[in-house]
Amino acid sequence: MKIQVFLSLMLFLTFFNINAQVFTDKEFKFKITSNNTVEVIENNITYSANLIIPDSVIYENKKYAVTSIDFFCFSSNNSILTVSFPNTIINIKDYAFNNCKNLKSVQFANGILNIGNYSFQNCISLSTINLPNSLTNIGVYAFYNCNLKNIKIPNQISSIPSRAFANDLNYLSIGEKVNDIGSYSFGTGRNIKYIICNPLVPPIFSASNFENRKMKVYVPELSIDTYLSNSSWNRYILLPLTFEIENLTFKVKSDTTVETFSYLNNYNGDIEIPEIVKNSNLDYNVTSIANFAFKNCSNLISIIIPSSVNFIGYHAFENCTSLNSITCNALIPPTLGTQIESDNQESTPSNLIENVFINVNKSIPLYVPIQSIDLYKNSTEWKEFNIQPITPTNINNLAEKIKFIIYPNPAKTYVNIEFKKNKIGNFSLFNNLGSEVFNEKIEGNIRLSLDKLTPGLYVFQFLENGNLHQGKLIIE
Repeated sequence: MKIQVFLSLMLFLTFFNINAQVFTDKEFKFKITSNNTVEVIENNITYSANLIIPDSVIYENKKYAVTSIDFFCFSSNNSILTVSFPNTIINIKDYAFNNCKNLKSVQFANGILNIGNYSFQNCISLSTINLPNSLTNIGVYAFYNCNLKNIKIPNQISSIPSRAFANDLNYLSIGEKVNDIGSYSFGTGRNIKYIICNPLVPPIFSASNFENRKMKVYVPELSIDTYLSNSSWNRYILLPLTFEIENLTFKVKSDTTVETFSYLNNYNGDIEIPEIVKNSNLDYNVTSIANFAFKNCSNLISIIIPSSVNFIGYHAFENCTSLNSITCNALIPPTLGTQIESDNQESTPSNLIENVFINVNKSIPLYVPIQSIDLYKNSTEWKEFNIQPITPTNINNLAEKIKFIIYPNPAKTYVNIEFKKNKIGNFSLFNNLGSEVFNEKIEGNIRLSLDKLTPGLYVFQFLENGNLHQGKLIIE
């Protein structure tokens, strides 16, 4: 009996000693919380302006993972401007960064589970955060009285507590598992212009939220009738989150942009993604192609990507084995989606894999704007293709789509450019060698002199607001 009591006492003292042990490494103070983990605790010093929480620390020749931030750890510390967390952090406790008035940006890593009560309250300069998909809980007043304008609630969150994001928001995206929204979770919401609401079942919320009755709410297409019959949600402008046009499926990303996406493998032949699509009497710019969008479309022959696209998701064209040409009208090569080599790794430049065109024949031609060839040749994955300039024989004349006419064509000494709506942009001409021979800024209807140009076939390009439109012009 005495031996058992002695052993129990020794185990208790050992446990107490582990959990009470505190040490300092560089600018951080740590408390050991288990046999292989520590948490960052208050240190009462001036921290670096750009605070980077380490993922691990070595103490007495033993490595510990940094997994949590203690209560009040950095509270009221005005020297901190930015914070970056490693993927080992799973818990940010209550009041951890409360009242850090100069904190502007917080970078969370995928792995965090909890952001505690009042943890970033009164961080009045905080304007940028990214809430990772791993997050399962957000505390009350967590981001109260910050300077956030856009919030995207991740899919693992089921409840948004009271006043968690009481900011003057413009945009909100609600994850698919949210079923309850507390009072004033987003303040009064009077300035929110639109919400992307992913839950199939309308979340419950009090009348204190979302005062703007002119707000657009994008909801799953299959659930529109359910939202329309809900007395809390039917006071707003309800619109479909996804829609189909000419056999292409689009998903709303904002009140002005959409992405092309599909989970079906029935696309075949030649596809031209439009630059602008219209749905419910609203125009949207097509700015991205979703992850897996055309995966396994083994009968897809060619694809034309508009100049408005700036991002293509990972695996978007995987196994498009019949693809024999790609035309990308974007002046700047669209960013290609990446994945990390292992789910257990943190995203770093060294372990990210660009894998948009897996099993696509890289010897096929990739047609790009003449002046952007070098950019594509220096862009990862794009550079693997047979890059060629867009010429009159491989482009579609998009003049009609932007509602302008260019005449006479063929031309001799001048050419007229007339718009149905006033446009401002740059008009360029390229000869058959790809050299730019003419460039002039134009505003509205104009007559351009061609006296100094030799007869021949030219490519014209009109660039306005980042959108590139091309066609052919013959000078006699």
